[in-house]
Amino acid sequence: MRFHWDWTPLPQQDPVEQLRLRRPLEEHSGGSSEDETLAGIDEAIDRIVCALQSKEPLIIYGDDDPDGICSTYILFDYLQKLGSQHHYYYIRNRLHEPHGLHPGFVEHVRQRGFKLVVTVDGGSSSFEGIARLNELGVDTIITDHHLLPDGLPDAYTMVNPQCEGTPAHLKHLAGAGVVWQLVQRMAEKLQVKPDPAYVIWAAIGTLADKVPLVGYNRTLCQEAIENLFVLADATLKHLFNALYVTCETTSRIHFMQQTYKLLSSGRADNGENIAMSFLLATKVEKGRYFRRLLSGKQIYDEQASRVVEYLRQHPPNPEDAYYLLHDEDDEIPQLLCSFAAAYMTGTQKIPALVIKHRRGVLVCEARSTDGLHLVDAFHACRDMMSDYGGHARAAGFTLLPGRLDEFKERFHRHVEAHRVQIIAHRRIEIDAEVQPKDINDDLLRELNRLKPFGNNNPEPVFIMRDVRGGIVREVFQTDKMLEQGTRYDIVFHLRGDDFLHILDYQEIQ
Repeated sequence: MRFHWDWTPLPQQDPVEQLRLRRPLEEHSGGSSEDETLAGIDEAIDRIVCALQSKEPLIIYGDDDPDGICSTYILFDYLQKLGSQHHYYYIRNRLHEPHGLHPGFVEHVRQRGFKLVVTVDGGSSSFEGIARLNELGVDTIITDHHLLPDGLPDAYTMVNPQCEGTPAHLKHLAGAGVVWQLVQRMAEKLQVKPDPAYVIWAAIGTLADKVPLVGYNRTLCQEAIENLFVLADATLKHLFNALYVTCETTSRIHFMQQTYKLLSSGRADNGENIAMSFLLATKVEKGRYFRRLLSGKQIYDEQASRVVEYLRQHPPNPEDAYYLLHDEDDEIPQLLCSFAAAYMTGTQKIPALVIKHRRGVLVCEARSTDGLHLVDAFHACRDMMSDYGGHARAAGFTLLPGRLDEFKERFHRHVEAHRVQIIAHRRIEIDAEVQPKDINDDLLRELNRLKPFGNNNPEPVFIMRDVRGGIVREVFQTDKMLEQGTRYDIVFHLRGDDFLHILDYQEIQ
């Protein structure tokens, strides 16, 4: 056993009944009615409509991850449907540009004479950028979902579910979910229907950003999965032909995952982005952009395989409460730092930090369990950083020159103060006990009901007790070699009706 198994047997023998007792799910419509409006949303809409009516040029500033791309696309395309000819976008390239409303973007705004900036999936911590835009006479509307810093920038208005007064089921929206709420509200006011496919793009951004899949997020994703073929636009239909997808729930979810991985391969320069070009292109032009995205994704996948192999060869010590990799040998490509951190946290169930040199500074991508709040940990080291931010379990920072050793020491002290909580979360929570005969269509239907899986709605974990390795190998495919004559307790995810992804096991003496 590598981890503690958190499991209390239930009197119910049927695994479906066990799942329903342990995993009750609430449904939420999550519409944009008066009592469910995000703070600042009406002020944002009024300012955008004013710009459209006066033909005032505006620019949407988005991040280059899939959530940022989907957010930018939904708002940009809807403004186009409203007849605007004076709206533009700028997608940050994280390989060359820092977080937030950086000086290069501010200069871009100044040179082109924009008077309104709308951020999507970011901006809540851009104090300096917004101050500079204010000096230029530019209004900034922030739409974001990240945790709020101490104090707020002096923006025209902010739409962020982290602000006070947000309905509980909307609290965990991704950036694309925030923009979808904005567009729905705008559609009600202007009586111009949005494209039904925005539901799917909002869900793709939500799945990509690993936000908690509870409340409205879960409802949104389920609606997109169930109606994937019905709501599809020209881009999705193009992808149906290029990526394998069937009517099965698992296949639809896999398709959406492949789509967001594709969108993350579109980074370009000067505010452009190949994924945005693909989304906005005509049917005739889409093939050209798709091929470029696919090539980028294939390179990413190859690099990811090499990163996994490297990390397997460099595991943490068994007693370590966290994993920190200062990648001086450049083993981890910059774009895969967050992937590497997520892999280590997922496999080792401890916080993981990957730190790399970039353009004269050190940048970090980090992931964590519920045992350590990353933003709080970085806040304790804020005097060493030029910026930091994110979520409790996914965050990052830029370190000031010459402060790495000091950061390591202080972060270590902070982690040690939370060691008990971190170790307590090095556990596997088991949902149901099964025997080989219990894995049937009823159980598979129940698993489909719980999908999609993600933060706060994890994939169910099963335990099979006192089972002979030979029996398991005869009935199922597995990713672990169990000895023919040895008896085991095994803990696993069920993938389909015949594959066990084994998370942990112990031999029965």
